[in-house]
Amino acid sequence: MPDTGDWYSYLYNFASCTTMDEILRAKPAKYDLLQNFSIDESTLSDLTNEMLPMFSNDESDAVEHDKGESYMQTSKNFPTFFGIKKVLKRDALTTEIQGNGVYQRLRILGYADVNGDGYQDVLVTSELFLDEGTWHTVELFALTRIKGQRITIAKHYPVPGAATD
Repeated sequence: MPDTGDWYSYLYNFASCTTMDEILRAKPAKYDLLQNFSIDESTLSDLTNEMLPMFSNDESDAVEHDKGESYMQTSKNFPTFFGIKKVLKRDALTTEIQGNGVYQRLRILGYADVNGDGYQDVLVTSELFLDEGTWHTVELFALTRIKGQRITIAKHYPVPGAATD
């Protein structure tokens, strides 16, 4: 489970404050293709593979190799890195994905048209933590769907002070 120390608090507060800021600045969406959006096993088949946990160049290369594939399909294509063992719906807004030595918790924080394209976006945190040790991180993404396309990342919010490599 994730550490509850100062760095974790900073990461989670950054995601929460950024979400509130985006919601306050956003204009109303003209189109809502994410109505009743929920993260579950079927969503993972429609979600871009860029949301997979990546810890090294090997994982990044696997995602790049499968560019355009879904989260679920890339997980099946590269089971050594990503193999999904369980998808657990914790509550209406939170889903936990258990993989090979890693857990990913995806949590819906809010909705807004963050990129101004007229389509409703959903703001989601991705919390990653390992089975062993205390390492973990939190990232914030705005996900979007444009008619006829897979759910993709509209915007990624880098955390100030976090490692980028």
